[in-house]
Amino acid sequence: MGYRFIAVVNLVSGEKIVDDTGPSESPPRSSKIRRWPFWAIGFGVVGAAVFFIGWHPKGKLEPGQPVRFTSYPGFEQHPSFSPSGNEIAFAWNGEKRENFSIYVKQIGSVTPPRLTKSLTNDISPAFSPDGRSIGFIRVSQGSAYFVVIPALGGQERVVAALPSRITVRPDEGSNLFSWFPDGRHIVTGGLELIDTESGEGRTLTRPPNKDIPDEAPAVSPNGRTVAFVRKSGPTFADLWLLDLNDNLEPRAPPRRLTYKSFGDWLLSLDPTWTWDGRELLFSDGRIWRVPVADGRAPQTLPFEGYSPVVSRAKGNLAFVIWNGNTGLRRLPLTVAGGIGGEPIPLVPSTGGDWDPQYSPDGARVAFTSQRSGDQRIWISMADGSNALPLAINPDTNASGARWSPDGKFLAFNSLTRGQWHVFVVASSGGTAKRLTSDSANHHLPSWSRDGKWIYFSSNATGRSEIWRIPAQGGASAQVTKNGGFAGWESMDGKALYCKKDFSDQGLWRMQLAGGTEEQIAPAVRFWDFAVTGQGIYYISPTEPGRQASIRYLNFATNHTTQLVSLKGRPGMGFAVSPNNRSLLYVDFADDEDIFLVENFH
Repeated sequence: MGYRFIAVVNLVSGEKIVDDTGPSESPPRSSKIRRWPFWAIGFGVVGAAVFFIGWHPKGKLEPGQPVRFTSYPGFEQHPSFSPSGNEIAFAWNGEKRENFSIYVKQIGSVTPPRLTKSLTNDISPAFSPDGRSIGFIRVSQGSAYFVVIPALGGQERVVAALPSRITVRPDEGSNLFSWFPDGRHIVTGGLELIDTESGEGRTLTRPPNKDIPDEAPAVSPNGRTVAFVRKSGPTFADLWLLDLNDNLEPRAPPRRLTYKSFGDWLLSLDPTWTWDGRELLFSDGRIWRVPVADGRAPQTLPFEGYSPVVSRAKGNLAFVIWNGNTGLRRLPLTVAGGIGGEPIPLVPSTGGDWDPQYSPDGARVAFTSQRSGDQRIWISMADGSNALPLAINPDTNASGARWSPDGKFLAFNSLTRGQWHVFVVASSGGTAKRLTSDSANHHLPSWSRDGKWIYFSSNATGRSEIWRIPAQGGASAQVTKNGGFAGWESMDGKALYCKKDFSDQGLWRMQLAGGTEEQIAPAVRFWDFAVTGQGIYYISPTEPGRQASIRYLNFATNHTTQLVSLKGRPGMGFAVSPNNRSLLYVDFADDEDIFLVENFH
């Protein structure tokens, strides 16, 4: 089911766009903080916090004490206060965890009325400044639209399509737009300013990497500054500010507000303004506050969660807590490529494990984990036993380990002075050798079948492309020309399988001799695919009314079979054993609830 364009986003002639691709000012010196990937929200301190604040006796709320606002099965996301502060709109995928709809719950009530009843996904609601309407994002058949509905329910109005460069995942919580105080204009991801009466739009910024648009906009109370998130590569992010004039045009290039490079794969930092416009709150699994004017560093609040939002009328704070567990699961396979049994945990922990990779002989598994507190590469036996961290120098944010064909080395990516680079280290550990050296972000390495080259994704050209570099070091060379992300060589070394970018779009095969390309799968989640001699296993992303699933494309028949539907939300990482008898994937078992803090200061 889809919606035709009611008002497409047209670029207005003569628009003023700030080209901010040049170098920014040097960051101030700051202390190093621990960087958490998005799945770390549910672990460690968060688990304790959920236990502590999950129960509260009935009666008057204590000032500053978080209490549970929702506790429904599934995911409650994107809270938004009404102008009066008496109601909160949010998105919920229902008791059956199907498509998201918009609900509005009055503070103190029990049952929230359902506002939208579409069979698509309706997410990211926000009350208009006058409180009469609620805007939200509708995701339908790969496209996203800005829609407005009366706050009490009624006829919807589809205003405009979001820019195609914006990837919207219904099951990931982040701010997708923000109202201006005039109630007529909004700004969406990609920093697209949209007139809600005409549907026309114009772009406010040009990020250095055009493949990674600016996101999570938040308009200040006076409507003259937009806070937003800019990512350095597909991972780490910081807050930026864009000042506007009375015509909502940029007054100057954006200015960077934070220099922490917060770890953030999917959940955006979700900035939100305090009622007086002097500070921003944001989250990376912890909730932070930062002044916008005096240059002070961000400070953490005593709350764990994400998507914070402040009521400008009453000073209350709402945010989302993710409760769950994540880990590696092993799925037995048959000789014919089918399912040979039920998935079982591989190396259970409460620290967060992802990105597994079998060794060439199938005896060991390398994976990324936070089970020791820091993000590191671990190695276990194939059955999950004897899991130990790999001693690497340096080991800062080491992840994405990939075995060389002979099993003697591991290629991996690591954050170095704010940039991702590719390293190689002996599979027994030791001092790592850095292969990439320029100012671009390089990550997701993989080996050629002969072990002579290492492929990697890079934004050196301004968008994601796949490059390769000699495994012993040397000059790198660009491989893809029309976009490339997460590449793997075919077993015969003649073709490269890859995606175009980080979105959940298709999987492509490019012939290394000649460069001809063809799409072989319509949608693949993250870099969750594995190439074998007989076919490709991959995870198909969640769609309205359908869970993510593991699928198998048989090269001989060119037929795709769904092997298993995944009950939770799959994570990042995917591997098939060399003998094609087992498969590893990352599994979530989780839910999300909204919490409320009264009299927040």
